[in-house]
Amino acid sequence: MPKRASRMLMATQPPALPTCPGPKLAPFQGQNAKIKWIERLDLDRDGESSTQACVYKVEIGSKIYALKIFKFFDPNSVRYYWEDELDDSFPLNEIIFYTDPFFAECRAYGRIKEARVTKRVREKLVVPCHGYLFLNKKDEMWLKRDGVDLGSKHLSKEYHPTLVDPTLVRAIVKDFEPRPSGLTSKNVRQALRRVKRLNEIGIYNGDVRGDNFRGGYLVDFGTAQTEPHCLLDILDEDDLGAKKEEDMVMFDEAVIEDEVKTRARALVHRRRQPSRKGKR
Repeated sequence: MPKRASRMLMATQPPALPTCPGPKLAPFQGQNAKIKWIERLDLDRDGESSTQACVYKVEIGSKIYALKIFKFFDPNSVRYYWEDELDDSFPLNEIIFYTDPFFAECRAYGRIKEARVTKRVREKLVVPCHGYLFLNKKDEMWLKRDGVDLGSKHLSKEYHPTLVDPTLVRAIVKDFEPRPSGLTSKNVRQALRRVKRLNEIGIYNGDVRGDNFRGGYLVDFGTAQTEPHCLLDILDEDDLGAKKEEDMVMFDEAVIEDEVKTRARALVHRRRQPSRKGKR
């Protein structure tokens, strides 16, 4: 493993990611700044998101952020999800751009930035994202001492795209949202409107549930599919329509599960769901 004395002491700015066609996320401007680790924010969460990443409250350059650190990812771990859909023209080092939770978030936040620049979106849809960064060896060791398993066993040149160094730990910098997670009668209508707007600009979250909201904003896009997307492109018209309604179905289920007192509903009638063998 190559030595890394600093986070990214590079002669040039890191590229926007991912490098596949479609939206991209720019690097965080404080790429080499010191990180002060304050507290972990996701210890009370369960489900798939907890196996993909962890979230810390941090201080970078005298500002407080939420830093989401992504574990190393093996696209073979979700092979059941894509192997029957994609032909041999999609090698693993391309499939990873569409299945890795880190790249899923990069693409989603990249699309949101595009929509704001073009004035397609004027309102605040999500907790602001400030870009991605790579952790240095010191921060990586701090995380390991704090009990974080970064999944380094998944490292392999076979399926990791060429960045700067495929062994670098990836993270995304977001505003720290102090309000608690969950849907409430006060924020549920605004939350629904935001999810619908995200769908309208081609972002399908795929994991809409109460604890993925903070202050009425979705904060987890690790399972999101953002157009253009190879696994959306191969669906027929009916399955694509059903796929695009999944967020609405999940929103209504979250309202019921969290016992939110509201008449707000995303869907009146449900379309049939896509005929897939599994779900990432």
